[in-house]
Amino acid sequence: MNSKIRSVITGVGRALPSCVVTNQEIAESIQRHGGEPSDNAWVVSHTGIMSRHIADSGEPASTLGATAAAHALERAGKTPADVDEIIVATCTPDYKIPSTACLIHALLGCRKGIPATDLNAGCTGFIYALRYADLACRSEGNRVLVIGTEVLSSITNPGDRDTRPLFGDGAGAVFLEPMPHDAGILGFVVGADGTGHDLLKVPAGGSALPATTPGLDPKLLYLRMNGREVYRFATRIIVEVVNHLCQRCTIAPADINALIPHQANWRIIESAARTLDFPLDRIPATIQQFGNTSAASIPIGLSIAHDQGYLRPGYWVVVCGFGAGLTWGGAIMRWV
Repeated sequence: MNSKIRSVITGVGRALPSCVVTNQEIAESIQRHGGEPSDNAWVVSHTGIMSRHIADSGEPASTLGATAAAHALERAGKTPADVDEIIVATCTPDYKIPSTACLIHALLGCRKGIPATDLNAGCTGFIYALRYADLACRSEGNRVLVIGTEVLSSITNPGDRDTRPLFGDGAGAVFLEPMPHDAGILGFVVGADGTGHDLLKVPAGGSALPATTPGLDPKLLYLRMNGREVYRFATRIIVEVVNHLCQRCTIAPADINALIPHQANWRIIESAARTLDFPLDRIPATIQQFGNTSAASIPIGLSIAHDQGYLRPGYWVVVCGFGAGLTWGGAIMRWV
């Protein structure tokens, strides 16, 4: 393989609210809000989740994202002055307008004039953002902050035992730099199937059903999910994405040194790993501690993987995700 300009991740970071909430505390909260309490044993056995971090009223997506970004820059040995572009993946922005990326731009003190934008592809958002960052990095020479940040507790019904135990808050970030290299990010696969748009959605609050609609049920402002169908989709699509990426680089799944999937449910990961005949000990687990953090899940996973020694020079690393839309995507890289 001839050296050419590639996007290289030089820094990874994460930020998590200080408040940790257990399954028992979630069950008690659901009951206080009039719902049927969830059972700790059921949540653990069906999802793998034991706890999650929950933001307080002073921790919006922008604050968490800026902290994760600062962590990634520090690890890359860079400062906000070195950032040429910011892309934020989130489905829980601080506001509809302005973008959370612009708020993070201000919080970090980045140079005026650099582009900063949000995108929403649900839990696949970080992969989509990474793909756009890769294009900007290789074609324009931009050094890009890619951030996934979510405060999912803000859109989760506190009385719904089917969704409330699943989600947590947090942020993760990577710093991408262009380098003449044989390694770095080597390819992507992304896709969508809009016919599945009803499987995972917040029904109201947008232009189709504004929050000001007379007589609107407040519960329509919370996330709704067809868990069974999302599970079936996720177990299939992870396998397809991983196989597609391996074929692009003429390697086998067994050659992957670290697989960092979106973590929504540990059973999904176990099912995909069985189909791929892939060892679970090459998948750094985060779902147990953090729950489903949507677009923040993969960059948090990368940061954990870095700390636990999963990311070493020359290693094959695959990240993959799936989410509302329906959307999916993945990237393959040789770690530098």
